[in-house]
Amino acid sequence: MTSQTIINKDPAELRPHSLVKDLPRWAKDDPRFYGLCDDIRDNGIQTPLKITQEGRVLDGELCRLAARALQMDSVPCVIVPDDQATETVLRGLVRRRHLTKGQLAFLAVPLIQPAFEESQRRRMMNNPACQTKRTEFASGASVADYAANMGMSARYMQMAKVLFDLIADNPEPHEFEIEADDKTVTKTMTLKDWVIIRLFDPEKPQGLTEINKAAGCFAAYWENPAKRTGGAPQDEDGQLKLLFRVESDLSTRWDYWQDCDKNQKLAYFEKVKSAFSVLPPDKLEGMAQYHEVMARTLRKAAKEAQAEEAA
Repeated sequence: MTSQTIINKDPAELRPHSLVKDLPRWAKDDPRFYGLCDDIRDNGIQTPLKITQEGRVLDGELCRLAARALQMDSVPCVIVPDDQATETVLRGLVRRRHLTKGQLAFLAVPLIQPAFEESQRRRMMNNPACQTKRTEFASGASVADYAANMGMSARYMQMAKVLFDLIADNPEPHEFEIEADDKTVTKTMTLKDWVIIRLFDPEKPQGLTEINKAAGCFAAYWENPAKRTGGAPQDEDGQLKLLFRVESDLSTRWDYWQDCDKNQKLAYFEKVKSAFSVLPPDKLEGMAQYHEVMARTLRKAAKEAQAEEAA
C-alpha cells in the first residue's frame, strides 16, 4: 500500500490526520502510555509512522506522542498516497490487538465504506481487465466481504452500525449517570460520549449488545417520555433514572460481592432476610418475581455475549 522508502520527520512538525484525530487513545498519564514510552526509549520505533505528503499521521499517532514526550528529534515515516488514506487508517485499527471486537467494529463503521471504495478504485486502476468489466468486478466483492477479509465480524459490524444510527438520530446532550472515582455522578453529554466512555472503559469495557440495549432504551425514552410510564414527564425522568441506575449498580455490587468470603456472604443474606421480613407478603412476592425476571434477562444477556465472543 505504501512506499517502503523511510524518511525521518520531526514529530513536532507532524499532526494527526482528520480521520484519526477523534479516535480514542491512551492519556499521557495512562500506565500503558508510560510503557510505550519506555519501550521506544529502549528499542526505538520499530514500525515507521504512516503519514500523508502534508505530514498528517494516518497510523502511529501514539508513537508520535510518545516521541514528543521523549523529546526525540525525529521519527521514521513512510508516505501514503491520499487515495489510500482511509484504508491505511482502517488497517492500522485492525492491527491493534488490544481492541475488543466491539471496539474495533465501532471505530471501523465510519471507515469501512470509503476504505472499500478506495480499494476498488485502486484495483481497477492497476488491473486493465477490470476497467473493461466494471460490472463484473463490482459484483465480485462487497463491503461485507471486504470487512470479513479484514478480520471483522459481520455481526459486530451490524451492531455497531445500529449504534451509529442511534447516535446520529440523538445528537443532543442529555444527563447520564456514570461511575467516576468509585462513585456515581451525573454528567451532561451526548449519547456518543456516553457510548465511548462505556465501550472504551480501560477497566471494564462493556460489550456492544449491552450498550445497544441501553442506548435503545434512552432513545425510546427521549422520543416519547410520557409513553414510558404514563405520568408527568418531570416525574418520569426521575423514575427512569433510578431504573437505569440498575445497570451500573448491579455491576458495582457484583464487584464488591466477589471480594466477600463465604461467611460475609451468609451474613449479608441474613441481614437482607431480616430487613425484608417486615414487608407484607404480597410485596415480597412481587419483588421476588421482579428479580426472577431480572435473573432471566441477565442469563439471556450472558448467552448472547458468549455467542458473540465465539463468533
